[in-house]
Amino acid sequence: MKKMLQALVKHLQDNRRDIVREVDVVAEVYDPTYGLNTKTETLSLVDFDALLIQIDNFAETFNHD
Repeated sequence: MKKMLQALVKHLQDNRRDIVREVDVVAEVYDPTYGLNTKTETLSLVDFDALLIQIDNFAETFNHD
């Protein structure tokens, strides 16, 4: 079981760019000195559909020793 989980973690790390995507969002921030400002932030989001696809891909190639 431990080997399988380690292999799954490695598979997900190797395919991280298919699972995680970067999204730019505009946020409004209130500063007492300067008032309301807007700024852009980049958030990392997990695409759960892509995550499940990668888990399925791993399951298809996993060799039961």
